[in-house]
Amino acid sequence: MEKKKGYIGDFLSKKYYLYIFGILVLLGVDYLQIQIPIYLEQLIDGVKYLNEGMDEIVGVIKSILLLAVGMFVLRFFWRYFIIGTSRKFERYVRSNIFKKLLSLSPAFYDKTKTGDIMARTTNDLNATRMMLAQGVIMLTDSIILGSLSIYMMITRVDLRLTLIGIIPLPILAIVALSYGGTIHKRFESMQKAFSNLTDTVQETIDGMQVVKSYTMENERGNTFFEKCQDYFKKSMRLIKLWGTFLPLIELMSTLGMALTIWYGGRLVILGEISLGQFVAFSQYLMMLVWPIMAIGWVVNVIQRGRASYKRIMWIENQSSEVMDPNEPKKADLSKEIKVKDLSFTYPGSEKRVLHNINLHINPGQTVAFVGKTGSGKSTLAKLLVKMYSVKNNHIYIGDYDINQLRMKEIREQVAYVPQETFLFSATITENIGFSVDNYSQEDVEQYAHLAAVHSNIQDFPQGYKTIVGERGVSLSGGQKQRVAIARALMKKTPVVILDDCLSAVDTETELRILDSLNEEIKNRTTIIISHRLKAVSRADRIFVFDEGKIVESGTHHELLETNGHYSELYNKQLIEEEFKGGDNNG
Repeated sequence: MEKKKGYIGDFLSKKYYLYIFGILVLLGVDYLQIQIPIYLEQLIDGVKYLNEGMDEIVGVIKSILLLAVGMFVLRFFWRYFIIGTSRKFERYVRSNIFKKLLSLSPAFYDKTKTGDIMARTTNDLNATRMMLAQGVIMLTDSIILGSLSIYMMITRVDLRLTLIGIIPLPILAIVALSYGGTIHKRFESMQKAFSNLTDTVQETIDGMQVVKSYTMENERGNTFFEKCQDYFKKSMRLIKLWGTFLPLIELMSTLGMALTIWYGGRLVILGEISLGQFVAFSQYLMMLVWPIMAIGWVVNVIQRGRASYKRIMWIENQSSEVMDPNEPKKADLSKEIKVKDLSFTYPGSEKRVLHNINLHINPGQTVAFVGKTGSGKSTLAKLLVKMYSVKNNHIYIGDYDINQLRMKEIREQVAYVPQETFLFSATITENIGFSVDNYSQEDVEQYAHLAAVHSNIQDFPQGYKTIVGERGVSLSGGQKQRVAIARALMKKTPVVILDDCLSAVDTETELRILDSLNEEIKNRTTIIISHRLKAVSRADRIFVFDEGKIVESGTHHELLETNGHYSELYNKQLIEEEFKGGDNNG
């Protein structure tokens, strides 16, 4: 799998100057901050000796206030540049990840859970952003402020006292390095547990009707509790580690302060430094405590960010299983479609779904794929629109191998209604007009008439302005399927594929809908996939599938005369319909 350039490197190559501005402003804040102990030293020693009277003291106080105002202004700007830029990074990554998800083929979604994708694009993205916000701030601030504080302690107070005060620093550095790797592993484990938890919630909500129908609320609740408990345990493992890390840093900091008071107090008594210098040194040491404390935060934030960034980049490094050619030919689906000796196995599976398929579809012809569930009908339809890749020299559109054509061009010329109807949480008008850039309400209603759903829509209080809810939950199964058909027909493409998209209506209604579509699709190449053989009896050619093979083909009458597989299925369905009719009459 080809490695892609990292988001962080790509973003910083374009926006690095914003971080430079932020760091320079942060440097300015730290410079002003280390001036305050100097004025405190002057203030304390001035009060002690009163050499210049109160004017000197008032002047020092004014200087401290001006420094505070300057720090206030500059702190706004470093937050704007650094934290604001991290938000731009978040927007940049979120946009690119979404584009990446749109570009990936169905094979990726076959093996990747929705909850895992959501966790990577929310929790993991936030942790990565924190690394580029608080992580950068704390790392820079601790280095700059720590270095300046030590420099001032040495040059303005006493080298010996400085060496005593910074004794804990090497110990802290060793501790931080030893904890870092463990924090990284435990956070990565915690994020995986969060992905599982999110996926359980998402699946339960999507399948709520099934859960309630089978009274499985308690079982799903127990599953959620187990996932939640796993996430809790892994979170607590990280918290316990972090809980020992931070107090250890505080202990080292307190040790440094205790050493300073012991040795510095002795120097004041001996008259080797003034009281003002001792207070100033104490202030610098307090400033040094923050960088020491920040070591722990920096290690935690950066290790979390690294773990999350790795999970985000996993999505970016995925390659679409279906690739476009480097030099594509012009796709024209108004021409014939040929399939030659096609066999197919889904990615990641060992079971062959299609075996040596051969068929020919003329332009404007209506063909039907029939057969039992799992016989390969829908798989072939997906391959014709390049949802999955196939080897060369097996599928041709016109004179060109399908692998010589761009996915986008093929799909732009196909109106495909899949088995699983999906509607967006929008109005009925918006769902029908989804595939068209410019459309009128009259266009929408015209195709709703063709799909035999117009009267149903008019019965709704808000008509075409009705919000169908998530996945079209407010509509019946048959209504959703007919709205999806109207959406597909409105695309006005040379090829129409109806993949068992009327399974939620009865046979007679399906026949009426297909009859109403005859005029609309008569000049289009149409592929109808259906379990109901009555519905496809008028097709120009019928291909009968069984266990991944085409076992028969011909017109409806030709296939009945052969008394083969098709005839057996057709007679069986007639008996079933008569039986149901008898039950209804009874």
